[in-house]
Amino acid sequence: MRAKMHLPLTLAALTVCGIGTQLAFAADSRSYTGGRFQLDVDGKSAGLIRSIDGGAIKAEVIVEKVDNVPGTIAHKHVGQPKYGDIKVSMLVSSDTSPGIHEWIESTLAMKYQRKSGELQAADFKRDVRQVREFKDALLTEIGFPACDASSKDPAYMTLKFAPETTRNIKGSGKIENPVDVRQKMWIPANFRLSIEGLDEDSRRVSKIEAFTVKQSTATDEVGDARDYQREPGKIDFPDLKISFPVGGAPGFQEWAEANISVQGGNGKDTPKELKRSGLLEYYDGRTGRPLFSVSLHGVGIYKYVPISGPSGDSTADSEPETHVGLYVEQMLYHPGQVDKKFLEKLFSQSRNGKGQWVGFGVKTPGPARGIASEKRGRSKTR
Repeated sequence: MRAKMHLPLTLAALTVCGIGTQLAFAADSRSYTGGRFQLDVDGKSAGLIRSIDGGAIKAEVIVEKVDNVPGTIAHKHVGQPKYGDIKVSMLVSSDTSPGIHEWIESTLAMKYQRKSGELQAADFKRDVRQVREFKDALLTEIGFPACDASSKDPAYMTLKFAPETTRNIKGSGKIENPVDVRQKMWIPANFRLSIEGLDEDSRRVSKIEAFTVKQSTATDEVGDARDYQREPGKIDFPDLKISFPVGGAPGFQEWAEANISVQGGNGKDTPKELKRSGLLEYYDGRTGRPLFSVSLHGVGIYKYVPISGPSGDSTADSEPETHVGLYVEQMLYHPGQVDKKFLEKLFSQSRNGKGQWVGFGVKTPGPARGIASEKRGRSKTR
């Protein structure tokens, strides 16, 4: 559904509700369609934006107290300004700005960075008509798209950030050519999940639901400043929900029975919970190299549905699937190819001194076997 909004010149806001949404500014009657937006961070282009939402500037209306006398008018004025969070949906490619990768990486590592930049809205000729500047923004949400081995549609990452201040200025110049970017589309079929001790079973995973890391913020409202600084708060790492063909990954069933089920059936023996490490890699379909990876720390299994109907948009003729729920204590972001030494450390966290998986007593398949080294294209069935 298309929306159109006209705002006063003094509060011209860049607000988009989705692809195909129209933008209108009071001083310019032209419309700007989805796909003609660009995000710049720290003075460098971060790429084209599929959609933009939020970013409103508002303030509470304060009504002055007056005596209850007939004919008295209560004067009003605006209070502390508030700058709404901005949410963008963007394509990630090999040309994505290093500033974006650094922003995500530092946020997940809880070494927070504040970024400044601008959002540019262009017309059909790619001429920039309006710019919204933002200052000292903290990331508050990082949304990773669903992975599906059978999908051929482009995938987009969503970023939500909280600026301390914003302002609108007249645009100039041009944005990137969308035709050039379409050749670098990120496909959700190009992924690989590796769970420690479940090397072969992990390769059978055909779907991973979208997940979002959320970072809370708080405003430091001390003093009489007009614009207060926002500080990072608690970070929340989501669960992973994965699917694979029935019977295709027996290791997950063994893990679930050891971690969830009561052994012996007497209701007394509770197995020692085994937590593993893992790695989720997103690949560039053109080069076969990782665009980025998410390392998974403190991974446990809490749900196992052995036989279920297909998830997502699967047809009635699709094969039944097994659904698994995994909790994750921490996630870290890694642009490009993950360092080999980090992988060796990551995939040895659940081994005892004898090189065995704790609780299962089987030999390790070797650290990071085949991880981040084999070229692959996931357009075919795995």
